[in-house]
Amino acid sequence: MKRLKVLITAIVFLIQACNSGKDHVVEPAEQVPATFIASVKEKYPTATAVKFSVLEENKVYQANFKMSGTAVSVVSNNQEFLTTARVAGESFHDSLQVKLAGLAIAGGVSSNYRIVEIPGQPQRHVTDYLLNGVNYTLSINTNGYVQMATRQLSYETKSLNDLPEAIQKFVNDRNKPNPAYVASLQLEEQLKPHLLDKNELTYKSGSVFLTTNGTKRYHVMVSYYGMTDLPLLFDEHANLIWVSNFNRVESFTNFDSLTGGLTKISDSDLSHFKNLFNSGAEFQNFALGNPVSNTRASLNVYGGLTSYEFLLIKQQSNGTANESWNLCFDSNKNLISSTYFGQTN
Repeated sequence: MKRLKVLITAIVFLIQACNSGKDHVVEPAEQVPATFIASVKEKYPTATAVKFSVLEENKVYQANFKMSGTAVSVVSNNQEFLTTARVAGESFHDSLQVKLAGLAIAGGVSSNYRIVEIPGQPQRHVTDYLLNGVNYTLSINTNGYVQMATRQLSYETKSLNDLPEAIQKFVNDRNKPNPAYVASLQLEEQLKPHLLDKNELTYKSGSVFLTTNGTKRYHVMVSYYGMTDLPLLFDEHANLIWVSNFNRVESFTNFDSLTGGLTKISDSDLSHFKNLFNSGAEFQNFALGNPVSNTRASLNVYGGLTSYEFLLIKQQSNGTANESWNLCFDSNKNLISSTYFGQTN
């Protein structure tokens, strides 16, 4: 079954309360550029209790403040504002429950409502969401797309320069053709010329998440030989900790189907993960499918790292599939991230 693709961008941002009664408090003062401070004052001239902070040294900054008593938070790099979030009050609770009716994640307890905006993207309503004893962050945009995860997205950037130097180096070192690797692939000979002059990796976008313990995770989307966009995940120290299914190119038979062959996960590993999924309340009525294909379960190898990835889909009675879980595990079978995707009626 073709992998479910929900074309949404998760924009989740935690608005911190500003308790200072002094306007334009800067911490640390020497690291926040005057241009960012000036741009916030110009765009929000009536802002009060402003507090500036650094999210990525010399790259990305945040300002928290009040506007007419409402908490607002903005994030910017050295060129432009990346995201804006404001507290929306508690009135969204009832309408959210109506929107989620019929979805597998309905019935949770929501709180801390905010509205998040990114230039060029649909406005999103975001809330903390307690479901089956687990704290998630849930977002729903104006088109009805829903995402829920145990991590929250601090900001998203189109600039590779906004990310740590080690991540920049990882991508830039591979931003060139790799003819030796292409020549080694067991592909039909007529396919190889299409890859020989393509860059192995091309940066597309970066997202910075906060985990439940407050540490950073860098989610970097790259184009792989110009064929498909795939993610890489780095920890707070810019170490690569998870990779997507880059090695599926090794089993391509044509460019009409980029799915490759059957999963390379061993039967014993597959049994281990299936038992894990069956024991989770949030995964009830979600399944890998049978037979299991590389679009639903994959052993991923890239950059000297091995990872696992699974897509669990809830099949509706009419044959459609509008709910899924994407689950990522490291080489030790530790869960790295779990994300629910759905769409309201």
